Amino acid sequence: MPHRSALVAFACLAGAVAHAQEKKPENTPQDFTAARALLQRMIDRMSALPACTFTVEQEQVRSTVPGGATGGGAPVAAMPVAGGAAVAVAAIGVAGLPSPVAGGWGDGLLWASASEGKNLAVWHGRRAIARQDQQAWKPRQGVLGDGLPLPRPLDPETFFLALQHGKLELIHSEVGSLDDRPTQIVTGHAAGDDAYELLWSGLVPDASTNSSLGGRAANLARLGRAKPDIDLDVAIWIDPATARAQQIKVRCYTRLATAAQGALVAQRLAGGPGAGAPPQAPAKDDAEAKKEEATFANGLPVRTPKEPVPVMVVRYDVVFGNPGAPPALDDAARAMLGLPAGK
Repeated sequence: MPHRSALVAFACLAGAVAHAQEKKPENTPQDFTAARALLQRMIDRMSALPACTFTVEQEQVRSTVPGGATGGGAPVAAMPVAGGAAVAVAAIGVAGLPSPVAGGWGDGLLWASASEGKNLAVWHGRRAIARQDQQAWKPRQGVLGDGLPLPRPLDPETFFLALQHGKLELIHSEVGSLDDRPTQIVTGHAAGDDAYELLWSGLVPDASTNSSLGGRAANLARLGRAKPDIDLDVAIWIDPATARAQQIKVRCYTRLATAAQGALVAQRLAGGPGAGAPPQAPAKDDAEAKKEEATFANGLPVRTPKEPVPVMVVRYDVVFGNPGAPPALDDAARAMLGLPAGK
C-alpha cells in the first residue's frame, strides 16, 4: 500500500507539472498604453514650454557594409564603403560648422550658436539676424556673413508639431535613469510614407533625406516609381514626474538602391562580370523583421543590414537643459528683429 500511495502521489505531481507547462505564458507583446499617454503629455508640455535650452548634434554617413550593425544611441562612426574608402561625416549637416550647436528659446526668440559661440544667430518670427566673432549684428536668411550656413537650432514649434501629427509605431518602452534622474524611454518607429511625412514635416532639419533624397522621392512618386526605402527610429527620454523631454535621439536610414542593384555592385567591385549574382534571400515579413530588431542600445534598435545596399544614416540628437537667457541684443539688433528698443 505505501508503494501504491507513492505511485499515486507521483502521478498527481507529474500531472500538475504538465498542466503548469501547458499554462506557461508566452512572450506577450508589450503594452504601450501608458507609454503612449506619457508621450502625448510630453508633446503637450514641451509645445507649451515658454523657455528652454538645448544642445543639438547632427551627422550623416553613408554605409554599404552588409552585416555591420547600425543604430543604437551611440554616435554614427564613419563607415567604409566600396573599396575600403572612408566616408567623411558631415557634422550637424552644415559644412564648415562643427558639432554641437547650442541654443534655446524664450521671450519670443529662438537662438543657436556654433564654433564655441563665435557664430550666433537669433530668430524672431520670420526675421533672423546673425553675427560672427563679436562683430555687428546683420540681417540674415540662411547664411552667415561669409556665406556659411547659419547654425540650425531645434525649432520646438516645428519639431513637436511633427511628432504630434506623425505616425509613430511604439516599439519599446523601458524605465531608466539619466544623470541620476528617473526617466522613461519611449521608442517609436516609422517606415515608408509615414517616415517621409515626419521628415517633410521638419523632424530632422537639413538632413539629406529632407532635401535631395526627399525631392528625389517626390519626383519618383510622380513618375510612378518606388521611392527609396526609409526607416526612422525615435527614442525619447521623458521625466515621468514633469513630462518634460530630457533628450531625444533620431536615426534615419535610407536605402539608396534595391537589393538586386546592391548585389550587382558588390559583385562588380569584387571583380565579377556583373552577371549571375547570387540569389537574394526572400524578404522577411514584418513580424520576423521586428523580432530581429528586438535588440536595443541606448533606447534605439540595433539594425544589421544583410545586403550590400548603400544606406544613408542620419543621426540627430538633442539634449534639453534648463531655461536660459537669450543673447544680449543692442537696439539696432532689436530693430532688425522688429522688437522695441530695450529699456
